[in-house]
Order: sequence, then C-alpha cells, then structure tokens
Amino acid sequence: MDSTFYTQHGILNTQVRVFKRLTTIANQKGIRLDPGWPTWFDGSWSLPKPGDTWKLTLSSRGVTSSTTLTAEELAAFIAGRWSEVPAKLDRALDALSAPNKTAAPSRWGDHSV
Repeated sequence: MDSTFYTQHGILNTQVRVFKRLTTIANQKGIRLDPGWPTWFDGSWSLPKPGDTWKLTLSSRGVTSSTTLTAEELAAFIAGRWSEVPAKLDRALDALSAPNKTAAPSRWGDHSV
C-alpha cells in the first residue's frame, strides 16, 4: 500500500476503480444499479483511518446490499494482484437480485418479466 492510499486522491482513485469493476459485473448479471454512486463509509465524508474497513452499500430498485472491503484487499486490487474484492462485489450484487419479500416496492413499480 503506497503513501497516497489514504489521501483524498487515493481514496477517490480506489472508489473509481471499484465502481468500474462493480458496473462491469452488474452489467454481466443484468442488474441495473440505482442512479448515482454507491454509498461509501455509510455516507460519511470523513476519510478512513489506515487499516479501517471500507463499507460499500449498493442499491437497485429500492433493495440495498452492503459489503465490507479491507484495506489489504483494496490495496491488492489496485495493484492488480489477486483480491477478494471482485468476489465480494459479486456476492453483494447477488443479494440485490435475490427475492426479498421485506423490501419496499420501488417507486417505479415492479416491471419484471
């Protein structure tokens, strides 16, 4: 992990790289995420402290799913080494598409076929 990892630029770079992979996996699965960025760090604008986990919350059609990514996983992902990040994103997306009887209906209605 380099010294820029916990700077604003480093965090934004990491978020963009994760978001690109996330959208690729979502498109492959046919999942359309709600507009806008996923929520990082429970919506806090504070930078994470070194070693803190990074919480990512996704939403699609009113259903939410979260995953937690460790600093080590993210550093390996950014460096292009094997990382658990893609598998965790995959599982979070699967949770969005799983039947959820407690989810509130989308304001757009259910138009599934």
